[in-house]
Amino acid sequence: MSRPHTIKLRGGWKIHLEGSIQPWSFPALTSNLQGKGPAVKFTRKFQSPPKRSPQQQTTLNWAKTDGVESLDIDQVTINLKAHPANSILISSDQETHLISFSLDTNQLAPDQEFGEFWLEITDPSDE
Repeated sequence: MSRPHTIKLRGGWKIHLEGSIQPWSFPALTSNLQGKGPAVKFTRKFQSPPKRSPQQQTTLNWAKTDGVESLDIDQVTINLKAHPANSILISSDQETHLISFSLDTNQLAPDQEFGEFWLEITDPSDE
């Protein structure tokens, strides 16, 4: 199988703070997040990659997500503590997807990197 094509979801995030929404980028330092409140919500939309073949698959992957209990993708909740794979298959039936999660900033270790999110596109027909 060929290597997956990777799309990092760094920019385009929104942080929801007490009545306001501001742009955000990941990864971030945990010290920058701790000053935002005890709990903050993040959202991000992204487009489905164009399909080159019917076999193409897209997964959403994440790392460095301590303090996040669950992640919602297209209104489906993923319990991160019970989901050891740190990835989920993204439906190709939808054109636009929405990621959402809340962060308990009290669980963050100081001065660490937080939040890596990326898509991996694999196509077995590329072999």
